Amino acid sequence: MRRMRKSLLLASAMAAFYALHSAAHGQLRELGIGAPGPLKAPHVTAELISDSGTIAPGTTSRVALSLTLEPGWHVYWLYAGDAGEPPMVMWSLPQGVAVGPMPYSVPSRLPVGPLMDYGYLGTAVFPFNLTASQNLRPGYAKLTAHVQWLVCREICLPGKAYLGLNLRMVQKATDETNSVISAAASAEPVRLPSSVTIRVSANPSHLTLSIATGKREDIAEYYPLDDNSIRNAAEQLAVPTPAGIKLVVERPDVSDQLPTRLRGVLKLSGGRSYTFDVPVEAFAAPAGSGSEPGFIIAVLLAFAGGVILNLMPCVFPVLFLKGLALIGSSGESKARQRRHGLAYTVGVLCSFWVIVGLLLALRAVGKQAGLKLNSRLICRTGEPLYFLMVHDCPTQKLQINVLDPAASVCLVDLNPIWASTLIRSELLNLAYLQPANERKHFFSSRRHCQRLTLE
Repeated sequence: MRRMRKSLLLASAMAAFYALHSAAHGQLRELGIGAPGPLKAPHVTAELISDSGTIAPGTTSRVALSLTLEPGWHVYWLYAGDAGEPPMVMWSLPQGVAVGPMPYSVPSRLPVGPLMDYGYLGTAVFPFNLTASQNLRPGYAKLTAHVQWLVCREICLPGKAYLGLNLRMVQKATDETNSVISAAASAEPVRLPSSVTIRVSANPSHLTLSIATGKREDIAEYYPLDDNSIRNAAEQLAVPTPAGIKLVVERPDVSDQLPTRLRGVLKLSGGRSYTFDVPVEAFAAPAGSGSEPGFIIAVLLAFAGGVILNLMPCVFPVLFLKGLALIGSSGESKARQRRHGLAYTVGVLCSFWVIVGLLLALRAVGKQAGLKLNSRLICRTGEPLYFLMVHDCPTQKLQINVLDPAASVCLVDLNPIWASTLIRSELLNLAYLQPANERKHFFSSRRHCQRLTLE
């Protein structure tokens, strides 16, 4: 009873913590008042910049969103990879001024543990084409924008800002340009020219991109624009050829169906990058080259796997329990023993068929089901359960003070492995409630004591 009361108190405390955390996340404060100039946010400085600070009637100029990141932090490309989301800009423009779609320069591959992100380090600049009508009023044109981003390193922090930019109206456009905007614009991928060809062939495990440019290429990277095109974190094998390069990438393990088309961005050396959308050819394997084992070999391998599985520490003790059950039924009739054995066998087979059917169903729908386990709803539902499961000391203590700027969390007798994992999850991420340099969490245990700090 005492243990149950402790668990209920813990559940109540976690519910209160979640309520405060969810409220902070849902009401993430937008920084800025729409004034010109740079705006400092956690780990990023956001600013609207322009080519010349002027705008002329009937002309097109450029403005850009500039995100200057602290070392080690990154923001995302149009297709973020295994996780993340790209920056978004919602413009408020004066009458007679129009802005084009948001462009993205070619990204970099950014490995994060077992995952792969596609994004930008250092300074990320997103240029926009700005068009002014002939009827533009004299004076200043004030542009404002609501900007959202997700900046990540080991953890991810969302950000929002309200930025502004004043452009002076002049009668004649100037030739002045901003080198930062020009560099970002030149890094945007262009449509595949006729001088470059890409042929894609596929088998159940790999995609091969045969790229012909008319000369030997040493570097190539492929960035997908669709989910389930490739396994993002897998190494991309580049094999130079006399007239170009071959790029071999792994397919995801979420579908056995071969794709009909492949689209994305091809990045070559020298700052060249191209967008493409080409059909996929089935790779014809030579006769007799298949690596599928025969039926007898497959059965023998399955039997060997079952024997090995029975020797595992989590399974081996169960064999003794089953042996005791068999000894206990030795006095029963042969017919009853056969019925029991048949029911046991059918039960085992049906259980595995159900599990296999469920796995095949999840595999068929791919990320729509499998990767939904990474959703915030699933994580927030499961974390309190895991928390209570590992909190096994009858005299444990839980202190949560989310209103204190130091915001420390003290968990006594918490499983040390779970403590190290928990510090990386949203469960104890107080990024929205306190300054970045004061996010400190303390975990202590009789056998394990450590202090973890997130910068």
